[in-house]
Amino acid sequence: MRLYLNSASKKHKALVVEDNEFFRKFIIKLLAPYFHVQEASTEQDAKFYLEENYYALVVIDINLHGKDCGFNILKTAKEKQMFSIILTDHSDESYIKKAYKIGCDHFLTKDQTEYVLKFIAKDRSEKVSREFTPCFFQEEYITKSIPLINEIKALKYRISSNRPLLIVGEAGTGKKKLAELIHLMDFLSLDNFVTLDCAIVSCELIESKLFELHNSPEIGTFFIANINHMPVLMQKNFIQYLNKENSLRPIISCCDDIQRFIHDGLFDLSLYNKLSGISLRIPPLRERLNDIPALTKYFVEKLFLPIKISNQAMSVLTEYLWPGNITELVDVLKQLSSRNQPHIDFEHLPIHVRSSKSFANIKNVKSILTEEHMAIVRKVGLSGLIERIEVELAYKLYTENEMIPYKVYKQLNISRTKYYAIMKKVQDLYKLEKIEI
Repeated sequence: MRLYLNSASKKHKALVVEDNEFFRKFIIKLLAPYFHVQEASTEQDAKFYLEENYYALVVIDINLHGKDCGFNILKTAKEKQMFSIILTDHSDESYIKKAYKIGCDHFLTKDQTEYVLKFIAKDRSEKVSREFTPCFFQEEYITKSIPLINEIKALKYRISSNRPLLIVGEAGTGKKKLAELIHLMDFLSLDNFVTLDCAIVSCELIESKLFELHNSPEIGTFFIANINHMPVLMQKNFIQYLNKENSLRPIISCCDDIQRFIHDGLFDLSLYNKLSGISLRIPPLRERLNDIPALTKYFVEKLFLPIKISNQAMSVLTEYLWPGNITELVDVLKQLSSRNQPHIDFEHLPIHVRSSKSFANIKNVKSILTEEHMAIVRKVGLSGLIERIEVELAYKLYTENEMIPYKVYKQLNISRTKYYAIMKKVQDLYKLEKIEI
């Protein structure tokens, strides 16, 4: 798989820091075929832009308005791991050493600009389009969650053209958006991105679509959404579809509690095992509330919403748990923009979002859940976790109470019949030859 976003469809951002207006415009003209270029002529403006944005390329003049403050700007850029070029009239060795010590990627004199800078810019543009750079997670798939970023980056080494990718997550977390971006890494557009949503189409339509796509000569992506809603009878047919050679790469999404569907007999375990070889879980928004400010900024700009959200209102948005995830966030922002109120304060927020502030202390309640508990739930569902807790508690009390059944079921506050059923599972789990019941 060629992992890159096609450069024709997406330009990354570059920043040019130069106080000479004529020369600044000249640099911008050189970079414009490869980047969306922003400009700054002062240290203050440059640092402001660097704090607010990620740039795939930063070009910095050392001397701005008579002061060598370009080194300070370079430090700020490198702290955010931005590819940086020093461009100056000074070819003094001390300047070169200082720039490279701070971490500049290239040091150019201004007489090299026309030929060398253009070559570097083209090369950088092509290279950055083949990487999951910080830019990707600030402009394409918005998240600051390090575990999620690492999971998505790992796809570069795991995904292949003929093996299915399973994306797990609650409704509204952006599963289709991620699938589209993965498709765009290989193709110029979404023309050959075929979607089938099992939650809204009939069994007959699913079957005819599988037949149609199996015989399709087109190369692209087949995105099957909400596969947990695919009828059980169709799931066997889908396994056969996956076992055949297909020109469309399958990307499948399902709900976050797929194990419950398996436990209840609504989803075929063999199909799940086939799909889960390469999988990615997108956490719900309540597990990554730090993403709220960046997501809000992104959708306000993308949807051209004429609103500005105050710090107090943003604080409330980052405390609300968003049961509808990103979809709900977008709906709330659209609702706010329809009120003819450009400045959004606390009192302008929907009442259900405002009222969540009174329950903010819920986050301070100490959780008794462990990562091991969550792993069991993801593997065998809630009922599996409850069963395991029952068995382990019963065995612990059984050994602590000198194997006297009466004491055990009294402490557990369960009936004798329930106790017998649990102790049979204890015997199976711990492989005990005999227990007192």
